[in-house]
Amino acid sequence: MTDIGLSVACVYFVYPSKLNLRIVMIWVFKTTIKNKIQVRKVAPLLNELVLPHGKWNFDLEDCDKILRIENRKMEICESYIVEQLSASGYRIEVLE
Repeated sequence: MTDIGLSVACVYFVYPSKLNLRIVMIWVFKTTIKNKIQVRKVAPLLNELVLPHGKWNFDLEDCDKILRIENRKMEICESYIVEQLSASGYRIEVLE
């Protein structure tokens, strides 16, 4: 694995494959989502944003209620993710 870039919000990794390079972006957010019921409410939105090119998960035991997103689709940016989840009534910010 070779690290090719780092920003506050996103880490890029390049994984060599047989014919090309695969870039995986990872975002980590602090949220106000507190329980599994709230996760189920935002799951359709996260699935729409991330699938089938990535995956997402929450760490509700962390004091910052972490949302972690991995994605291979370059069109998604952290500001769009924040905008979409904020519109659902939750506070979300890039974890620094």
